[in-house]
Amino acid sequence: MHGKIDFSVLKVTAATSAALLASGCGGGQLVANQPTQLCVDAGGRRIADASCGGGRGGGGGLGGGHAYYVGRGQRVPEMGEVARGGSIRPSAGVSYSSASRGSVSRGGFGRSAGFHGGFGGG
Repeated sequence: MHGKIDFSVLKVTAATSAALLASGCGGGQLVANQPTQLCVDAGGRRIADASCGGGRGGGGGLGGGHAYYVGRGQRVPEMGEVARGGSIRPSAGVSYSSASRGSVSRGGFGRSAGFHGGFGGG
């Protein structure tokens, strides 16, 4: 039968689309809302910020981690993921916030990633 539309399929599609949009599409990548300092291990994998200690510019924290810097709008790696696109040296004159202190959002929707003291830096 030509010309007939199956509206039951349309309703499911609309409901599914609305649910995905409301939930922020189930995630997305972490993005820095401002210049952000995080901690990486010797292999460049992101680790808990507490592993870098409180110092800037290199590391030497109790966990053997080193500071890693990303700019505003840059992708922030998940825990255990290799960091890319940033630098081990901070840019001169730039103030960096810790990733564990809420300077990161989940991609594109402005939703907080939910870092509430979850990995050091308290």
